[in-house]
Amino acid sequence: MAGGATGGSSGAETCPGVPVTFQIVPDPNAVIDWCMGTPGGCSLGLDLSDDSGELRLSNLCTLDCATCEPTDCLSIFCLGPEVLGPEGMTLNWDGFRFAQSTCGALADTCARRDCAAPGRYTIEICGFPNPSLDADYPCAGASASPETCLTVEFTYPAPEPIVVTMPNP
Repeated sequence: MAGGATGGSSGAETCPGVPVTFQIVPDPNAVIDWCMGTPGGCSLGLDLSDDSGELRLSNLCTLDCATCEPTDCLSIFCLGPEVLGPEGMTLNWDGFRFAQSTCGALADTCARRDCAAPGRYTIEICGFPNPSLDADYPCAGASASPETCLTVEFTYPAPEPIVVTMPNP
């Protein structure tokens, strides 16, 4: 999500309005370290939605509407959950999303890069207490604690950062 998605064609290099900045911070009284994401997963546990449902922010494993050609589907690296340190983390969404469309003589389903409309959105942010005692391998291993997910509503464009505080479990 950082920096937004790439690929496709919208004819625009930037979306109108300012990028949305999400500042995810731990509760100042937290006695645990948060791992952002799903235990054993390959993402930071962030889902962005509008009234119609979850927004698609990448164009992997689909046809690109601009070329009607398949996009890269290989993901060699699994980023996995990331430790939320005391300074927190900042993520930016540039307003781009991928909408379903069609291309070619057979009207194949493809993903078209375009700007999200101004309006109300939600972001779901998930994390779990760090199960690892090894500083070299943070967030590794099974968590005995359940995942905690927070849903935050915001208006796009959002000129001010949206601060999300992970609670003290």
